[in-house]
Amino acid sequence: MNITLQVAILGLLGTLIAAAYNANQEQVRRRQSAEMEFLRCQIGELYGPLLGLVQQRRSIFEVSLAALPSEGDQQNRKDWNDTDWDAWHFLVEKYLLSLDSQIVNLINSKAHLLESPEMPPSFEQFIKHVAQQDSLFILSKEKQLSKDAGKFYVPYPKEIVEEVQCSFARLRDRHERLLRSSRWLPAERIFARIKL
Repeated sequence: MNITLQVAILGLLGTLIAAAYNANQEQVRRRQSAEMEFLRCQIGELYGPLLGLVQQRRSIFEVSLAALPSEGDQQNRKDWNDTDWDAWHFLVEKYLLSLDSQIVNLINSKAHLLESPEMPPSFEQFIKHVAQQDSLFILSKEKQLSKDAGKFYVPYPKEIVEEVQCSFARLRDRHERLLRSSRWLPAERIFARIKL
């Protein structure tokens, strides 16, 4: 085999290897880009707004703990008088019903953006809690239902705040890692390895 033919074959092999490498890198870039876009949606459309709403709700509940008879982070409803109940109903009607409705609507409308394929138990419990709380509030207001009627409904899941915070942090960290890795071009990685 003459030298010209060998050079041509090596050139063709080099071109094929470069084309395969470039096609692979393009596929990796597209996959990273799609993953980054999905992470942006998860953070911007679900977990970011959800985190703000559950923190706001917790702040309103903390106001009730400061203003009404309570023990630590528990309302002491058995010691409430009519004025305390009126204050609680005001907080519920003015703030919590609206916040809870926004949270439930956000979870239900953006369920496709959840971090895991299954809805977290605290989210399911929160949705049940809100449905029962809303109906009990209306019954107690419209039909003067006994104040004790609410003692059997699903309690507010305190772990929802921590779960949302953890999911938000994990998604943000994953997005940052992808962002950093996509800024470093593949050729630069090769040369960096050679220099080491």
